[in-house]
Amino acid sequence: MYHLELDLSQTGIHTLEDQVPLPYFHGSESNYGSPSDEKSHFQYHFLAMIALRRLVARIHESIHCCKCLFLKKEEISLPYTASNATAELSEDYGGPPVHVIKELARQLESWRSLLPRPLQWSDNDKTEFPNMGSASRQGTDSLFSMDQGSVPINHRNNLDIMTAQLRTQFYYARFMIYRPFVYKALHFPELMTEEDQICCALAIQSACLWPLILAPPKNKKRLVPHLFTWTQNFVGILLILRMTTENECLKKICNERVNRKDLEQTTTLMLEWIQDIKQVDGIAEWSWKMLGPLYSRHG
Repeated sequence: MYHLELDLSQTGIHTLEDQVPLPYFHGSESNYGSPSDEKSHFQYHFLAMIALRRLVARIHESIHCCKCLFLKKEEISLPYTASNATAELSEDYGGPPVHVIKELARQLESWRSLLPRPLQWSDNDKTEFPNMGSASRQGTDSLFSMDQGSVPINHRNNLDIMTAQLRTQFYYARFMIYRPFVYKALHFPELMTEEDQICCALAIQSACLWPLILAPPKNKKRLVPHLFTWTQNFVGILLILRMTTENECLKKICNERVNRKDLEQTTTLMLEWIQDIKQVDGIAEWSWKMLGPLYSRHG
């Protein structure tokens, strides 16, 4: 994840990934056949995150390798990194072909459909409790909401943090798959086809109302693993959301295909996140100097 998020050099340990088996939970064999046992649910969760991380790495590699094919001849000799293998280096749009995008999206949906039943969810119920039985519920209709009120909510086994992390990673991966079409809309609007507009809208939709930025997780930021990765992702998304109000092509796509209320709520939640976390996060503190003026009208 450090390589994917920060483009840091890899140590070589990733080459051993295919030789290392998935973790085996000693003394828990019987748990896998007992849907009512909460311990097995979190073992499932751990394994699901490993599989999703591998898929995210595959998505990242596939998209950037496709972009590398579009580099100009004088740039082919440059060392390949995530930072130089971008469409900006091509005179024309250099994003991955649509069929590559569709295949990556199919693999991501396949990962979700194959999750154990207690971990499964759909886009329509991404804020709801996982199917872990009534014991996990604490008198609320949804697991995630815009505001939890003044009473702290503490779920058993950090259910809210773990569920938010898993679901948000999924939507982050989907956003990453369709993100090249946001770039195309911004820089090559004349090349946008109907299918491109659909993919662009899917990217924006995938960045909206992530469970991690909702309550209760937003009130437990220091419990969120890899906090810096979310901070910088939120900054990037906020820049895109700002452009949905300025760029004509992006604005038109969002007005026709994206719920404007979702955009506004996402903007508010992410700005609140950055403003809050900048007290302990240097990336957030630096970013706020840029986001503050850009969103001064947002309040």
